[in-house]
Amino acid sequence: MSDLHLYRIPEGNVPSLRAKVAALARRAEKLGVSAPSLIEEGYEDVPVRCPVTGSTLRYTRLVLFSMDVPEVRLAGWALAATIDHCVDTGSVPLNIIRTNPTWTGTLPVAYRTDKATCDHCRTRRSRTSTFVLQHEDGRMARVGRQCVGDFLGHDAEQLLRQASWVTELRGHCEENEGGFGRDPSRFDLRDLLVYAANALRSYGWLSRSKHREAGSPTGTLPTADWAFKWTTWRGPETRTNPAPPVPTDDDRALADEALDWARGLPVDTESDYLHNVRAVCSGGTVTEREAGIAASAVNGVLREKEQARLRAREELPSLFVGKVGDRFGGAKKGSPPPFSVMLLGVHDLGGEFGTRLVRMQTPEGNLVNWFASASANVPAVGKDALLSGTVKEHRMNKRQKQETTMTRCSLELVVSEG
Repeated sequence: MSDLHLYRIPEGNVPSLRAKVAALARRAEKLGVSAPSLIEEGYEDVPVRCPVTGSTLRYTRLVLFSMDVPEVRLAGWALAATIDHCVDTGSVPLNIIRTNPTWTGTLPVAYRTDKATCDHCRTRRSRTSTFVLQHEDGRMARVGRQCVGDFLGHDAEQLLRQASWVTELRGHCEENEGGFGRDPSRFDLRDLLVYAANALRSYGWLSRSKHREAGSPTGTLPTADWAFKWTTWRGPETRTNPAPPVPTDDDRALADEALDWARGLPVDTESDYLHNVRAVCSGGTVTEREAGIAASAVNGVLREKEQARLRAREELPSLFVGKVGDRFGGAKKGSPPPFSVMLLGVHDLGGEFGTRLVRMQTPEGNLVNWFASASANVPAVGKDALLSGTVKEHRMNKRQKQETTMTRCSLELVVSEG
């Protein structure tokens, strides 16, 4: 039976709590009985706000647990509650009531202040606790520890162990409910994706693994790290702590598109990576450790769109553009004019100079590549532009399609009317 009460445990305290539950289960297994356990019911992300401005600094995750207590019923009786007998400063009884988590009845108010009497032996003696039992027909009795076996006519050790284990497990839960010191901070997922979209647009996509392979060149950061740095920026703005860039409407639109894409990935995907993206983006917050997977969703949705566009244009023949050495959009008289392209993708190749591969396609289906520097102005993926540049090479790609590589290029964004 599951407890109706939910314990809210900070995420950082969960490993310690699980270890205590496992230790309790091992003790029970040695005795051949079932111990109470915890069931994870979900989570809540609680904002931690700035006391001055009231703005959200971060989030902390509370994992929700209920207690599952196997029912122990002997001769029709089951445990309803344990009463710890205490007295106030005037030696007047003032008891602590600990109901069985799965019991839904109401105890007599008198139990709160009754002395430690037993309904079975009717003897008043010094007792630290008594047990409230309820019969399946509704009858209720309060029985001392030494009398439980006689009252039930059974070996009541299992019921008594359950009472002590429920109290112990409840204590562990209540102990771990307080405090957030060990809890990893969490941050707004959409904010992170908006800044990831901004970083991708500004610097191209760079994964953490590619950044490490490139030797972590000075002045570059993986896309996820730019996004996390900007998401967690709190000011004040200084020379060494500049404010993050202002996201554009395109950045926000791409973030929303990435969220929809990630959450719509198939549950039974064969890809561990896609499964992880779906899992990380299923909630509303992320930790720093999850930022890399989350940020990759903006590149993932663009990559899928690129692949979809390529599949849609597979029937179009890709032909070489011009001749090697031709300068499109040049100042020389008779130079061919710039030509229209659509941006298919921008891939960061790392290296000392931050080279990016810009993949483009003409309306006729001709594939064009440009190895651009980090400082080159490149429109967002999916945008139309006019390309000026010099034909450097003609070659066949892996799909045996003709591809043109250009150099010394510039792109002028085509702004649609209306």
